[in-house]
Amino acid sequence: MCRSRNNVKKKLRRSIQLNNFSVVGLTPKSALGDFYRRMRAKLGAPKAITAAAHKLARIIFHLISTRQEFDDSKFAADQIRHQKRQEIKLRAKAKSMGFERIPLQPAA
Repeated sequence: MCRSRNNVKKKLRRSIQLNNFSVVGLTPKSALGDFYRRMRAKLGAPKAITAAAHKLARIIFHLISTRQEFDDSKFAADQIRHQKRQEIKLRAKAKSMGFERIPLQPAA
């Protein structure tokens, strides 16, 4: 195995780890950070880190292979879809318990 290839692997692994650290807590309102926190609640911290790193690696691979710039609006669509799913689940749970969910009116 050639030494330069091994160095590339090390540098790529290190950059993913650094980006993972930023996902964990340094960027409180990023879409990838939200994904990490959802996965941590569902799977636990070690598996959530792996899932976030895998998602980050797929994003990086796509950006490099298509030579596109990063577009955060795609994550915004995922966030909206997630919120809608949460709302549907909340309505169903409230209905099963005999309650009705009524949204609050914004203060004028």
